[in-house]
Amino acid sequence: MGNDFVLYIKYIGIVLMCTQLGYASAILVLGKTMLEYYEWGYFKKTENLFQRLTNIFLDVTAGSGYYIYKALLRFPWIVRKLLFLLIYGIAIFVGMVVVAFLTTR
Repeated sequence: MGNDFVLYIKYIGIVLMCTQLGYASAILVLGKTMLEYYEWGYFKKTENLFQRLTNIFLDVTAGSGYYIYKALLRFPWIVRKLLFLLIYGIAIFVGMVVVAFLTTR
C-alpha cells in the first residue's frame, strides 16, 4: 500500500516534468505564438478561487518554459533559441538523473 502511493507520486512528478518539457519544446519551435497562448489563458488579476486555481494549474503544467523564454526576450532571436535549448538540455539531463534516482529505490 505505501509503496504504491510513493510510486504514484513519482509518476505524477514524471508527468509534470514531461508536460513542462512538451510546452517548452512548443515554445522553442513556435516562440511568441505560444507565449501569447499562455498569456491568453492566464488571469492577471484573480478575482475568485477558480481563476487562482486556473493560474496554479497553468504554472505547474507549462509555466517554466514561459518564464524562462520571457527572461530571454532581451537577446537576439538566434541567441535566445540557443540559450533556451541549452537551459532545457540541462533541465532534461537533471530530470533524467532525478527520475533514475527515484525509480531505483
